[in-house]
Amino acid sequence: MRVLAAAGTLVLVALVSRIAGAGAFDAYPRLELAAGLPEAVLCAGLLAAALLPFAGRSARLGVGG
Repeated sequence: MRVLAAAGTLVLVALVSRIAGAGAFDAYPRLELAAGLPEAVLCAGLLAAALLPFAGRSARLGVGG
């Protein structure tokens, strides 16, 4: 269930950041990549969502027991 919640959070963060315009990228006529506060918030949100299944006392981190 934790992995499902993390996957849903990842999708939600990606959609909200896309709507907000974070992570703009243009490949033509020259390579341009946005790098600012919205992109930093996007990275932090994606990292937090990816680590979500490993949070909490009951997270086993792949260890049997």
